[in-house]
Amino acid sequence: MIRICFIVFSIIIGMLQALSIDLSLGEALNLSQEIKVNDKSFESIPKTKGLKNPQYYSIRLRRDKLEFELIHHKLYIEDGLPDYINHFELSDGYNLLMLNYISPVKNNINYRLGLGIPVVHPDITIQGEEVNLNEAERLFKRGGGLIPAFWKDGYYPGGIASQIALFYSKSINDKISYHLETKLSYAKSEFSLDYSDDDSQTSNLDIVVPNLSFHLLLGISFGK
Repeated sequence: MIRICFIVFSIIIGMLQALSIDLSLGEALNLSQEIKVNDKSFESIPKTKGLKNPQYYSIRLRRDKLEFELIHHKLYIEDGLPDYINHFELSDGYNLLMLNYISPVKNNINYRLGLGIPVVHPDITIQGEEVNLNEAERLFKRGGGLIPAFWKDGYYPGGIASQIALFYSKSINDKISYHLETKLSYAKSEFSLDYSDDDSQTSNLDIVVPNLSFHLLLGISFGK
């Protein structure tokens, strides 16, 4: 048993030594998109507020030319809201989970292509005759924050996420480098929220939130 544990431990250490880790902070510029709530829709240009807590960031694990990336993207939807929605944000976040492929372009310049899914944590307050609510009801569950707890209530996976990126990377020493990245991402999140109306009957909101955005990131890499 001890020998098996030692072998497993050695394999894990070997895999970790072959991985590179990227940590980045940044900001995003979101373009106008049509957000759909049940059979109604409205146009809005969300804000990201990348340096506002919880911050926008990216974490990547890389081996050779393949990466797993979490982008803790955020959307504050403040304009264009219909009367029955008082508050609408995905600040805990509009998370993008992606598998990436990277390849060099020239010298220290590389490109990145990614595909995956969004996992969102909505914070929405609704009120009005359209949804049978005289008083505002906040559709929100604890569990969000700077580090997503995807295994807790309040997170909704569904839809598609994609990106194309160009980044410059420069070594500081054999194990540490820094990078500057710009990317274009498109995602479409689809989820459903339950609420109780004035007749104490459970209803739901089917919500579709697309996002097309430009991102700028600065970060540091550890490993090869």
